[in-house]
Order: sequence, then structure tokens, then C-alpha cells
Amino acid sequence: MNFKIIIYWLKRVVIFFCQLSIISFVRIRNRNFEDIDAIDIQGKDKLFILGTGSSINNLSKDKLEYLRSKNFLTIGLNGWVYHSFIPDIYAIEFGRFFNQIDDPIINMAIHKSISKKDNPPVLLINQGLKYSNLKRYRFRDCKKIVTYSHIRLNDSSKESYQKSLFFLMNFLHRIPRIISRNFLLGTGSSLERIVSLGIIFGFKEIVLLGIDLSGPHFYDKEPGEGKKLIHRTNDPKYRKLIIQEMMTEYKKIANKHNIKIFSQSESSPLAKIFPVYKWD
Repeated sequence: MNFKIIIYWLKRVVIFFCQLSIISFVRIRNRNFEDIDAIDIQGKDKLFILGTGSSINNLSKDKLEYLRSKNFLTIGLNGWVYHSFIPDIYAIEFGRFFNQIDDPIINMAIHKSISKKDNPPVLLINQGLKYSNLKRYRFRDCKKIVTYSHIRLNDSSKESYQKSLFFLMNFLHRIPRIISRNFLLGTGSSLERIVSLGIIFGFKEIVLLGIDLSGPHFYDKEPGEGKKLIHRTNDPKYRKLIIQEMMTEYKKIANKHNIKIFSQSESSPLAKIFPVYKWD
């Protein structure tokens, strides 16, 4: 076995147990922080992942209302907090863009969780290794918070990525839920983690809305703002493996578990991988 691969797996094992310890510590200190199994998926067979691409502006009010079906789970990624549609879950992350005390995304997600009286959104937080992240904000006032950490996949090559994805996904399906559901997979992309959640939870269908991977956000106001922008996760200048290559491997693992993944945006590079979703 390659020495680099051995080092990779040794690091993953150490980080896994460090993260497990931190999650346990955080939940002891914060009684309103729950296990990822606290997400209610009873009777829900379809997961909608809501991104911030401008194709979201093409959705009619009828289609947005359609997402409120009791059979669906909706998860808004990061900047989705700027949309008027409130999903079941806001997935927010701590990182170099989410480390200021006045960070608008985190504060807005908290505000919507606190202010919505009926069916308030759950906050799904990528906890990471810094407990200090959780002390900066008014999470104690939120109705429901679910924390998780992630296991990083090996992105040194496409082959390594595929092997680590298949191994870890099978691993998470086999170990007890109290451990497995606390971890999602990825290399630094919100999309990876939430798609892995959909596969771990066994949804029949996963639909990607507003995952354009280029162009402006749905909330950009200035004409031409972000028009030529390629999303960092799909830009080979910044990533060894771009998100298109990663999602090709997720399609394989989803097929193995009889799960179908769709893209809502016909212009998204992901429409070359996943079939375009047909609205009922």
C-alpha cells in the first residue's frame, strides 16, 4: 500500500475520534444541540437541496409552494437565508468566510429560526474543530439545532476520491446510527456534505435546485454581477478535483443505493451528469 495512503487513513482515524469527542463535549455543554438523527424524515422520500444560483429566480411561486409537500425535505445551503422561502433546514458552515461575529448568513439563519413561530427551520451546523465558533452567536435562542462534523475524502486523485467515498459511505451505513449519522462526507463543499446526507438517510430522490456552479447568485442586484464567475468548487485553478468530477462519483454511489439524483438547472454543468428534474 502506498505510504501516502497509509498516512491519509491514519489522519482520518485520529480526526474522526477527535471530532467525535468534540461533538460529545458540545452536546453536554449545550442541551439544545442535537444529534443529526434528530432530523425528522418520517414519511419523506425526496430531498431538495437549495443552492444560490440565479436559476432559482426562474422558479414560479407554484413550484416553490410545491416544495412544501409533507413528503419532501428541503435544505437551504448557506446564502439561501436571503430567499423568502423558508426551508425545513438551513445548512450553515464555519470556515474562513464564516468566522466574523457579525456574519450576516449565520445571524440571519438564527433570526429566522427564532422568529418563525410555526415549524421553525432547523439549523444544521458543520461544527468543525473549533468550539469557539459556537459561542459567538445566539444559538441558545434557536428552536432546534443539529450539529455534525465531516470526514474529509481523499482528493489527491479521482481514483483515490472514489475509493475513499465508497469505503466511508459503506462504513457509515454499517456502524451504529448514533455515530454514523453525526458525520457527513466531503472535501470542502457544502454540496458534497448534503448529498452524502441524502444518501446516508436513504432518500429515493435528491434534487439539486440552484446549483449553477457559475454566474450570479439569485440575490445579486447589480446588472452583470458575477456573470462570468465560476464557482470556486468547480474551478481547476483552486481544486485538484472539481465538483463535476466529485458528483460523477456520487452518482455511482447513489445508483448503488437505488437513489436518483436530479439537476433543476439545465445550464448547470451538473446537468451533464444528472438528468434534469421534471416537475410534477
